[in-house]
Amino acid sequence: QYATDLLEFYRYNEHVMHIGGSRWPCKAHHFKEYSYTFSTYALVWGWATWKRAWKHFDWDMQDWTTWQNKRELYKRIHYRSEKKRRQGDWERLYTKEDNVWAAAWIYAVMKQQGLCILPAQNMIKNIGLGPQGTHTKIEHHPLNLSDSKMHFPLKHPRRLYWNARCDRIFEKLNRMHYGAFDPMRLQHWEALARRLVRKYIKRIED
Repeated sequence: QYATDLLEFYRYNEHVMHIGGSRWPCKAHHFKEYSYTFSTYALVWGWATWKRAWKHFDWDMQDWTTWQNKRELYKRIHYRSEKKRRQGDWERLYTKEDNVWAAAWIYAVMKQQGLCILPAQNMIKNIGLGPQGTHTKIEHHPLNLSDSKMHFPLKHPRRLYWNARCDRIFEKLNRMHYGAFDPMRLQHWEALARRLVRKYIKRIED
């Protein structure tokens, strides 16, 4: 019902591009009396969007070389560490070193200065974490909160606004979680090392 209500409510509003089901990292006081707030970050563990927004998604990121140094792309990023992290994600996606589609979606949203809805109640529990996960091998990820129920009817904010405070906390937590030792990047280098070893062994066998 949450996604259905919001899909209809913002159906024709080009500024709103993403409806998320994860609350992290916002606390209750960030929402005031409302059912949700707005972020620049698209959290993709349970989400919805519109055709009008998805048309901006480009898996190949064909315009990356044009946009990579544009200030507008990073307008809502507070910290240099977050900017560098995003740039690295997008560069690896562009060069096909990574295949995390969510990075291309975040890129599309940021190019459009879009807003992403974060709910006051966390409604998503990711059961695909750990060694068997496709992308997230970390078993105890800080995003993986306990799920809860949304209260209806939804209390809509009186105006569209970017919750910069909430995003600043998100970036700080990213910096604390990843820092110099980024387990997601480690996975990338481990996978690359395995591919190189397989190629080397194949050449010896040939």
